Amino acid sequence: FITKLSVLFCLLITLTITSSQAQCVIDSSQTQPGLHPDSLLAATVNQYYTQDVTFVLITDTLGLTISNFLIQSINGLPLGLQWSCNHASNGCNYNPAQSIYGCVRFYGTPLLAGTYPMSVTVVATVAFIGNQTFNFNTNLIIDPATTSNNGFSMINSIGCAPLTVGFVN
Repeated sequence: FITKLSVLFCLLITLTITSSQAQCVIDSSQTQPGLHPDSLLAATVNQYYTQDVTFVLITDTLGLTISNFLIQSINGLPLGLQWSCNHASNGCNYNPAQSIYGCVRFYGTPLLAGTYPMSVTVVATVAFIGNQTFNFNTNLIIDPATTSNNGFSMINSIGCAPLTVGFVN
């Protein structure tokens, strides 16, 4: 019985931590349509990363009402990172008539250094026209890990072969 209770307790703690990591926070001080910030902060290999991106939606284009935005996909995320939107329960659909705000959280521990081109696909439902697909592109830079001690530091000390490690005395 105690073993089952311990396992249940550990599972609940894990679910609580996971759900709290995946919930983004909207920066409601932003008033201009678009993404805020408009570029992602750099991450570091083997260090936990989290960044929230707030988006401010438009309600119409050329006088035509937009009734829904859907974040269809985010492609190109580095290995070890995930994303979650604040409307995950309804499939990341946003109705700008209800709120012009939404957000996405990028989180996790990146495993490999590099520059990762990412593409966000959004489908907007426009009155009289129907669904229109848009892609937004950005880059996420993952810096190599740095290790140091009293004698020297190493840059990019963990990885798969072939691996180039830099030493600074």
